[in-house]
Amino acid sequence: METHKLIFHSRTAAESDWECQRKRFYTNVYEGGIVKDNLTVDLFIGTVLHDGLAAIATAHRDTGKVDISTIAGISRKLVFDTIYEYHAQAYTDEKLPENSTEYLHAQEQSTLVEALLRGFYKHQWPALIAEYNIIVASEKEAIFPHDMSGKLNKKGPFVYMVKPDLLLEGQNGKVYFELKSTGSKKLEWITSWNNAIQVHGTAKAIEFTYNEAPLGTIIQGMYKGSTMYGKFSSPLVYAYVGKGNPPFSKTTISPEFKYGLKRVPVWELECGVSEYLDKFTPEQLSEQFPQTPIIFTKEDMATDFFRQRAIRESDVLEAQENMELSEGIHKKFIMDHIFPQSFSKCTPSFGFPCQYERICHGPAKENPLKMGFLKKDKSHQLPYKILAEELLG
Repeated sequence: METHKLIFHSRTAAESDWECQRKRFYTNVYEGGIVKDNLTVDLFIGTVLHDGLAAIATAHRDTGKVDISTIAGISRKLVFDTIYEYHAQAYTDEKLPENSTEYLHAQEQSTLVEALLRGFYKHQWPALIAEYNIIVASEKEAIFPHDMSGKLNKKGPFVYMVKPDLLLEGQNGKVYFELKSTGSKKLEWITSWNNAIQVHGTAKAIEFTYNEAPLGTIIQGMYKGSTMYGKFSSPLVYAYVGKGNPPFSKTTISPEFKYGLKRVPVWELECGVSEYLDKFTPEQLSEQFPQTPIIFTKEDMATDFFRQRAIRESDVLEAQENMELSEGIHKKFIMDHIFPQSFSKCTPSFGFPCQYERICHGPAKENPLKMGFLKKDKSHQLPYKILAEELLG
């Protein structure tokens, strides 16, 4: 099959569309897609955690042994150095004062990443492997080819791209695990995944790619803590300590507040992150890793999603072709018709401003690539095209 005739699409493109169709234009269409040239910490932290968890799964599958100290240590250093260097650009000597909020931010986030990876391996991983002892794949591409109706069709022309975090297999079959860093561990977060299209669309891609439907999906959360009034809080990052009086009493270290104990950053503890995690009860550590029950695939929901995306991707493709042949007010009408703006998303009262706000309403409109934006790296799409050639040829 000639892959250049296929129309590849993804969940991230769909979510950009749902948030703001003009955002979708800049994310995926303009110059092939552009992004703001800055560090998005939440996205970066999520990527590092995914890479760390993939390293755990790969090492376990290939050797049966996991050097969690190396994986967690490298991840922590990467986070600290990246955040440090990003903030340090604002200082003339490119060095952060150790009493600055930026230095504190780098310490907090890097400690959090190390603790999450160590905690996951200590508490969650043994239970997962005990029930699902075969690691089928970790961070491997999967596809679902479909036609305009949203139904499976090896002739396409639409191909949904997705990279499942972890596919494990037990006695009864395969289960897809999606790993999510989260700022919430409430019941609402757990139940929100029941109708998440990522769950059901990915399950269909796994079914096609591996020629076997997974039993279902489990979302494995990694709680990042919370920030209130500008102050970050997580028991993985801040401990409560009471100094002892040897030999009569020992130093007390607790992940929970207790009367008489002082809040202390974990990176200042002599015992280090690994030994600090031993202070957690299984219940306390479990709270840092919220997990959904198994979610069974909703076939009709997946079909509706694929059909609606086929319609939308066809419109986008046609608009691209027409805009290349148009100029002036006619080109603007096409833009407004196919990529209208969701103005309430530009600078919302809660959350963060849209990264493209400076293009829509500011000085970057005329030439974004000279005003702090870069072309997206699309090399990650090549493996999907290779997979499509293998499975659809």
